[in-house]
Amino acid sequence: MNHLLLTVAITLVSLATGCSDDAPGREQTRRDMAAAQRNKNVQEVERLSSEYTRLLGSKAGVPDNEAKFSPVPSDATRLTAEEAKRAFTPMLERLEKESWWTKRPKTQDMPYPLRMVASVVEGCLAAHRAGCEHPDRLLKVAREAADFLVWAQEQGGHGCFPYPAMRGKGGRSGELAEQGIAKATSQGRLDEVLQNGWFITDDDNGDLQFDNGLAGVAVLRCYEATHDEKYLHSARAAADWATAAPAVKNWNYNSFAVFLLAEMFHVTGERKYLDAAKEKARLGVYPGQLTEGPYSGRWNDRHNARLVYHYILLRGLASLVAVLPDDDADLPRAREALVRGLRVRNAEIVSQGVANPETVLDTLSRIVLAPRLASLPPDAGVVAAYGSVVRLVSAKSRRDSMPVPPGAWGLALEAIRKQR
Repeated sequence: MNHLLLTVAITLVSLATGCSDDAPGREQTRRDMAAAQRNKNVQEVERLSSEYTRLLGSKAGVPDNEAKFSPVPSDATRLTAEEAKRAFTPMLERLEKESWWTKRPKTQDMPYPLRMVASVVEGCLAAHRAGCEHPDRLLKVAREAADFLVWAQEQGGHGCFPYPAMRGKGGRSGELAEQGIAKATSQGRLDEVLQNGWFITDDDNGDLQFDNGLAGVAVLRCYEATHDEKYLHSARAAADWATAAPAVKNWNYNSFAVFLLAEMFHVTGERKYLDAAKEKARLGVYPGQLTEGPYSGRWNDRHNARLVYHYILLRGLASLVAVLPDDDADLPRAREALVRGLRVRNAEIVSQGVANPETVLDTLSRIVLAPRLASLPPDAGVVAAYGSVVRLVSAKSRRDSMPVPPGAWGLALEAIRKQR
């Protein structure tokens, strides 16, 4: 089976936390901060995050892995609305051919975790909303992928979208599965950790927030498209699990919960989800962002200072800002954090070229499509940065390549079609 398309998608990020810190003082501060997060002590979380920034010194906001920027060709132009109408079809054809999710594979036989399937749902539904060709086929693939997500959630049996124990696989996913199983076996907790071959707990480290957030939003989109209550029930279970899970020291993990909870409030109007999203942001997103110095707008630890995680964090903030009522006391801080974060990294995209196009395009497309976010100030750089990444992926798509995963591509085409 040709997994070329899916290989592009999985480059988004692995499950690994990547947040260890060898300096004893800094690591102790992070452990203390995690305890404060579990206790929901916002002031202590902010104090300890500031202390961590001080201990990092000149390394605060400096990524441990620099992004690789690709220049945008001077002659690159974005797709026309008519080109965009047809542009998802090659992706659709590959998804129909690749559709391993329809076979309900055992976890050890899955090529990718649930985030990839969530991208399929999001992409097909975005292309469907955009009026791309083959609407019936788009909806069919989206529903098949969403049904797999619901099935996997039921296999886990704990509300969250679980992570497959992909034993025997090469690469980081197989390594993590083996490590997790070995650790649980040595502790005599294998039955607590695994259910039907799925990891159902992350021991409050936040690892499961990644797939749970993306899959939860994907089934929520499927509910909006079909009005089938099973998808809303699935999204609600994921959101309730995310609400109960504590904020963690890895800032970007918390943003997946903010993303899901904000979207749940947008669809259901249930205040409990907005309240939970606001609390997650106070405990697990705002405190880590630098507000002064040369890297103002980035997050302080070197892992989350990476560009890919930066835009993941911005996606959660953008969803929150888009749904906060005008008179909500949290709106000014959420908006300031979003604008600050957009300003610093969008400027790099404009001046240096495009890096991590899958994540940048996903986040900026959502911002462009959100009416509430149209009032963001010009110096946030959304228009210029979005123009750069759209021109680059448009040029690649004209050469019959698949530049980004289904979700980001569908959202980009939706934005292009609506801006015609």
